[in-house]
Amino acid sequence: MGQVMPFSAYVALSRSRSRHGIRLLRDFDECLFTQHPSEHLHREDARLEDLDSQTRKQWEGFKGPTSHQ
Repeated sequence: MGQVMPFSAYVALSRSRSRHGIRLLRDFDECLFTQHPSEHLHREDARLEDLDSQTRKQWEGFKGPTSHQ
């Protein structure tokens, strides 16, 4: 069988409404849930946060008094 990827495990586990609804049917490496995400993922998250900030600042510039006619 193939290796369980962290994202796949997260998606599968996050769909359960409680820990009682989770059944682990095979062994897995515990570091799957304790290892930090890759540096690439950290950089991408930072880039997206920066884009979000820029978008919010630009959007604030467009806001103004609204008139309803």
